Amino acid sequence: MHLPTGGTTAAPKLARLTQEGLLTVAWVVGTLMGPQENGVVGHAMPNFHVGGLCSLGLRTLVHGQTLLTLTRDGFRDAGVIRNFWDIARHWRMTSVLSTPTTAAALLADRDARSDGHGVTDFHCGGSTVPISLMRGFHARFGVWLRENWGMTELHGTMTGHPNDGCEPVIGSVGRTLPYFRTKCLVVDDDNAFLRECAPGERGVLALGGPTVMPGYVDASLDAAYLIRGMPDGTRWGNTGDVGMVDADGYVWLYG
Repeated sequence: MHLPTGGTTAAPKLARLTQEGLLTVAWVVGTLMGPQENGVVGHAMPNFHVGGLCSLGLRTLVHGQTLLTLTRDGFRDAGVIRNFWDIARHWRMTSVLSTPTTAAALLADRDARSDGHGVTDFHCGGSTVPISLMRGFHARFGVWLRENWGMTELHGTMTGHPNDGCEPVIGSVGRTLPYFRTKCLVVDDDNAFLRECAPGERGVLALGGPTVMPGYVDASLDAAYLIRGMPDGTRWGNTGDVGMVDADGYVWLYG
């Protein structure tokens, strides 16, 4: 399967994805975001994006849940924002994935009445969730915004905060999910492994495991993504993100 990257850090590229990678992410992300069979997943992300396709769509099918499409335009539809909590109550929605901008728009609606909703999992990705937004959203609506992180080249979401009832570690994108591996590395100009960073030391974030894509449709782009010379001899992807992994396993992004 070929899927375009989001192009948020460079020109969009076509990634080659596998059935194994998609199903692995769908299962693990469903476990993170609520796997209950009576779950109703609010779907307002584009299906040409790995978040809408896998983290929402395929994940819901794998776990036997109900996929609730929030209009053709998703969160770009002002009516969805204006009537979000009415929709959540009526359709008994339990899980949502959005950008922090969408969560901020919901919080900014002074007329919003959220009593009686059943949303237990509200995840945010695409950019950092501000501290004021996370705490303000919880104070008003009773739901923690839980930041996650992933990319098309990895078939979707790779890290997140489990729903343990506690305030998430603000500023972190969470811990690496099962089956995946995150390391902070130093690589050379040819994307070859030099060394692994110590806990808390900044470097380039690299992901390993069964969901690292085989490569791009344009194979000339592979060298900049697939890291050469990893000590374990397996395939690792260079995310292009500067970050670190702390001593507790939380992943942090810096640019």
